Amino acid sequence: MPKNQARICCAFVLSFAALAAGKAPADNGKPYDTTTIDSKAHYQVTTDTSRVVWPWRTYKTSSHNPPIMNITQHKGKLADGYVFISPVDSNKKDGTYDLSGTGFIMDTNGDLIFAADEDGMGFCDEWVAGMTDFRAQPYKGRQHITYWNGCNTLGAHWGHRWGRVTMMDEEYTKFDLNPDLGINTFEPATRGNIDVHEHQMTDRDTMVVTSYNNTQWDLTSMDGPADAWVADSMFFEVEVKTGKILFEWRALEHVPLKASHYGFHAAGAGVTKRVPWDWFHINSVQRVGEDYLISARHHFAVYLISGKDGSVLWKLDGLNGGTFGSIPAKFRWQHHARAHNVTKDGMTVSVFNNMVNGPKNEKTQTNGLAFWLSLPPKHDSPPVLVKKLQTQDEMLFTGTQGSYQMDVGNGNGFIGYGTVPVVREFGSDGKLLWQGQFGDYSAVMCYRGFKMEWHGTPKNWDPIALIENPRIHTPRVYASWNGATEITGWAVFAGKKKDSLKSIGVAKKEGFETVFKLDKKMKCVQVGAIRNGEIIRNSSISCIGDDAGSDAKYVQLQAENRRLQAEVDGLGNAAWEAYELFAEVAFGVIVVVLGVWALIFFRDRRRRRQYQSTCTSRNEHRITPCAANNKRSPTIIGFRATKVGHHPTSFSAFVTGPDFGEVVSDLHRGSVGEESDEEETTAQRAAPTDPSSSMALRA
Repeated sequence: MPKNQARICCAFVLSFAALAAGKAPADNGKPYDTTTIDSKAHYQVTTDTSRVVWPWRTYKTSSHNPPIMNITQHKGKLADGYVFISPVDSNKKDGTYDLSGTGFIMDTNGDLIFAADEDGMGFCDEWVAGMTDFRAQPYKGRQHITYWNGCNTLGAHWGHRWGRVTMMDEEYTKFDLNPDLGINTFEPATRGNIDVHEHQMTDRDTMVVTSYNNTQWDLTSMDGPADAWVADSMFFEVEVKTGKILFEWRALEHVPLKASHYGFHAAGAGVTKRVPWDWFHINSVQRVGEDYLISARHHFAVYLISGKDGSVLWKLDGLNGGTFGSIPAKFRWQHHARAHNVTKDGMTVSVFNNMVNGPKNEKTQTNGLAFWLSLPPKHDSPPVLVKKLQTQDEMLFTGTQGSYQMDVGNGNGFIGYGTVPVVREFGSDGKLLWQGQFGDYSAVMCYRGFKMEWHGTPKNWDPIALIENPRIHTPRVYASWNGATEITGWAVFAGKKKDSLKSIGVAKKEGFETVFKLDKKMKCVQVGAIRNGEIIRNSSISCIGDDAGSDAKYVQLQAENRRLQAEVDGLGNAAWEAYELFAEVAFGVIVVVLGVWALIFFRDRRRRRQYQSTCTSRNEHRITPCAANNKRSPTIIGFRATKVGHHPTSFSAFVTGPDFGEVVSDLHRGSVGEESDEEETTAQRAAPTDPSSSMALRA
């Protein structure tokens, strides 16, 4: 079944299961017993040693499988907020267990806060690229999660993708921004015009987005053909609700081609519409007052663009300073340019400095840079270096992608390392305070990583409680509420039957999923999420052996469908390549066999005719007659078609557990065996020492 059809079928099944879920009347805010019930965080760690997939967590009440965050923490105060990441498989390797590109919000202990479900990926005719640039931004006075989602267009230039932007408010209600930007994409046309690199809210509740317009251009001035193709870097300011274009800008009209550091003949660029010369490569835009600050990766430069006529007001060149004179610290191949503390006399500009270009050493390591620029620009007032965030003993080299937040609330800086699946927080003094790794260096990347504050209360789904009876132990209850923040505890209502529930106490919320025990007599349970001392939402009632379709059953069904989809995605390229190889070999063998068969057939046919001719001649001359039964029959070589089965070793044999129908893989589980209160283990994974040695999508 094609991938998109499989997703649609899964969606119908899950929707039906959700509608079938029996809900008990919930009395939010009702009194509850405050007796303390012992509780612990619950998750299991799973490691697949047969592939490069990073260890992941599994839960009883959620179908999502976030990556284990390997954390290193030093002395110093961390800023408030959560970590926003969206890990993506790179190098055609299945480096993430959850769907590639899933957006996660996690705390600095590595616990999951929210895992996003993207139910709109069915619009992709080709491979899904997943969620990118997953973060929180203000809109209409309220924080919104925003992310780009779209498709990988096969055969397109590396790093160029087209899609749309999805926004979610604090209740996780979604709406999409998908304007028609009138650009020249491919045939068949892509399902969106917004490029993957940028979608930034402005102070007037509009959004600036990037796009690439494949344009035929005369490059004879660059020793190229007259009918070459270039990727024209563009940005647009659009209204969020209507998609109306308020301002648009294109690099070809305002910046000379010769300023590019990305050669015309690089990677065969410029030959076709699908592989144009990406001479500029816009990768960030920010509205600054009435103007726009943009980053041009292939120019090693940051430009300020006039909001009136699109002209270049000034250029901060990463090699020589540009309009501002000599620069104190060089930058190359940069991303994520941002302006801070803007006044008429100056501003601070920060960039994520990829820098990697040739030898990897202390001088070329990736870092975060910030410069104070005096305005208006003068050559005798050069930029002043105010921040340089890097480490001396754990250098990282990021060829593409990346982000740098200069101040995440208390003067600390936060960096996401793009093709290296690492995020770091630095103190105001530049010292490393915290680091989290969430993937194998050779197999996982994340376009940008952020630290931001977020407050969420889901509107369209409730807390989930699951009660299990492991026979020899007392019943255990697992509770979670994906995306709900500031929940401090679970008010527990339990009884022998659904209609006899009583308040028995409060279990402190621990981690994403909390587990606690009940008395053996209890068969049914309901939990209420407590915030500021009050119950704000109740779960459905869950009973031992209840098959009526509770939320927990729905989650288990969802988990199984996600597992099957992950296996289909994991098979993907490997199975197809194996099939193509087998088909080529089989075709070659068939051709050879048929050729040999034809050769023998015609040889025997010729001999038979010669033999018959000889017999006729002998009979005519009354020589010894040929016996009729001595006629030779042509030899026919036959072969039997054999069905060849493909049994990929990366697949897991899944079985049903003896007690509760739990899905358990034959992969090594971090804490599998008898049901225990504490199933938390630490996944250790050796990472390559050269994170930038792997190829990655240029972004």
